[in-house]
Amino acid sequence: MFDLQPPQEQRVNIGIVDKKLVFEMNEEYCSELEKIDSLDSYQLQVLLLLVLEGLAKRSISSLSFQGIKRKLNIHQQILTKALNRLLDKEFISKRSDDNHYVLSDKGRNFLQRLLLQIKSRKTSSTNKWRIIEQTHKTPLTAREFLENLMGKWFGNFRWVGWFQDRDSIKVEWISTDNAYEAIASHEGRNQVQQGNIVKTFLVQKSPEKSLKELEIQSKQFNIQISKLLSQAPQIPSKQDVVTSATKFTTSNLQNWLNQFPAN
Repeated sequence: MFDLQPPQEQRVNIGIVDKKLVFEMNEEYCSELEKIDSLDSYQLQVLLLLVLEGLAKRSISSLSFQGIKRKLNIHQQILTKALNRLLDKEFISKRSDDNHYVLSDKGRNFLQRLLLQIKSRKTSSTNKWRIIEQTHKTPLTAREFLENLMGKWFGNFRWVGWFQDRDSIKVEWISTDNAYEAIASHEGRNQVQQGNIVKTFLVQKSPEKSLKELEIQSKQFNIQISKLLSQAPQIPSKQDVVTSATKFTTSNLQNWLNQFPAN
């Protein structure tokens, strides 16, 4: 299952991508599409989501159909048409083992060419989130971790997809009201010994939600996920609440794409 090889890079904080960011960049870049290809706005949104999620997690993203639909809030028929078009053009590929979608080398090359057309653009977005981070220990290997969690739902959290870099496997869910996202990261991808570390991140996307509500969501999510990790969570005596920010710019996207070998 682990057949994707990401570029070597330093690890960074977890980030998330919301539909507002994708829509803003989509609107900014759409005027350049006709100069290099015949993609429509929906197809570009899918490509941008895949690359922005990779940048936010510093990992290669593999997103499910429902995960893309929930992230972009696109009608199922429209999304199916967009994905089929991207598959026909070989800008994305569909994994045969789990039916998740990944950005192909051709898709990355297309986005690189698109970004080169954006010269004096002012596209820049820094999203800030409140996050509760917790640590678990698990006897599960990275492969077992992914197999145990893939496609699972937790309360009002729905599956989005999974991500991998050289050292970790990450999995992601989004709440049905789109107010929270949950990420679990297995930190021992290259290890097989007992007692691997899994970190969970409960991210508050909606500014209308309170810290108390975030703490309740985090507690419920961590209780549920701990059952599948085969070990009770190590709950810190003090909540690990932090504010995280990821800056998305045309330059950042170019730098991220340039880390992949050119074909």
